[in-house]
Amino acid sequence: MTTASLSDQVKWADESPRVGFTGIDVHAMMAKASQVSHFLSIMANPHRIMILCHLTYGEFTVNELEAKIKIRQSHLSQQLKILRAEGVVKCRRVSRSIYYSLDSDAAHQLVKVIYKNFCQQS
Repeated sequence: MTTASLSDQVKWADESPRVGFTGIDVHAMMAKASQVSHFLSIMANPHRIMILCHLTYGEFTVNELEAKIKIRQSHLSQQLKILRAEGVVKCRRVSRSIYYSLDSDAAHQLVKVIYKNFCQQS
């Protein structure tokens, strides 16, 4: 297998496709950059990251999440409302309890990447 030069793999201006060494199509990324930025801004909160981290294990009630994350229920509910409005989590009601679970494969994958890059021991 031969390795192409950088100029062979990355084209300038509006030429296509622009695929770098990582296999990323720059034009495709450019088309989705605003969407990606918005998605990352949703995750850019320590409490939301911890909510998502716990939800990778499955479904939890608000009370269970409150005990695990150790934040006041009113603040937790605000964070869950944001995540739900953005389609990252979903909820279901059973009697007086509301159960939350992940509703976004992208969020699940992002939590795994965050854990791998920031939490795992090397």
